[in-house]
Amino acid sequence: MIQKNILEELYLKKRMSSVAIAKKFGIKHDRTVRKWMEKYNIPRRTLSEAKTKYPKTSFNGNGDLKAYMLGLRAGDFHARRIHKIIRVQTTTTHPAQVEMMENVFGKFSHVGKHLFFNKHFNLNQWFIYCDLNESFSFILEKPNDIPKWILKDTNLFFNFVAGYADSEGSWKILKSHENSIRFVFQLSSQDKKILNQITKKLRKLGYEVNIYLDTKAGIKKNNLDLYRILIYQTEDVSKLARILLPISCHQEKIDKINLILKSKGKKWNQVEEELVKLRNKIKNSRLQNA
Repeated sequence: MIQKNILEELYLKKRMSSVAIAKKFGIKHDRTVRKWMEKYNIPRRTLSEAKTKYPKTSFNGNGDLKAYMLGLRAGDFHARRIHKIIRVQTTTTHPAQVEMMENVFGKFSHVGKHLFFNKHFNLNQWFIYCDLNESFSFILEKPNDIPKWILKDTNLFFNFVAGYADSEGSWKILKSHENSIRFVFQLSSQDKKILNQITKKLRKLGYEVNIYLDTKAGIKKNNLDLYRILIYQTEDVSKLARILLPISCHQEKIDKINLILKSKGKKWNQVEEELVKLRNKIKNSRLQNA
């Protein structure tokens, strides 16, 4: 049991959370810490007090960044209101996604994370979150489609796509026949309307894009149909890579894009070694599960 004076020092003066205190002393559940606090009659901080530990900066109104954030939100980032706080959150096994959260939202508020065991997927993951002020209320609702103000502006559109791709996209370098290589960009999600909008806009901009139903609902634990966009013409993938490279905030995908641009015009035996190194780097950086 933690002594009362130590618990008061950590919780009231140093303003550590019950979770952080539990972790510090190797206690399995933070509710044990809270029970000791009740026994010692240590007053709990109010939710507003807990959420004002770190300063919060209002959104700066940047349209490019707003479009990118909405792309993330349309993907696998979630947001909810906690009183006057807007919490944006996600889970991951990739340190690159933790860094992305810090790069995108960390300039506006503190980014927190903690390790947990995801029973649904049977693996360890990081829960990462950032508590923002009311100026970020625009990310509360998950977009069902791309807003018109984004669609009508090509620059804003690519910022949205960059955010969406950092959540739901992948870049691939594959061996083609004999010693040739080919590039593939894909987006996979259940957001049929958003994928159709992206397909339509990219086709208008001259890209060759294919969209199809990948997996029907009820298969592989999908509760909705899963759709996929594919771009595999070398010039189209390269062109899109050059546009999204300076916008992307996901380091793993930035590394893949850079390798694609570097590999254009080369043969498989000229890129295989570097590709394998990158794949291993990404694999080994992930949160390991026994």
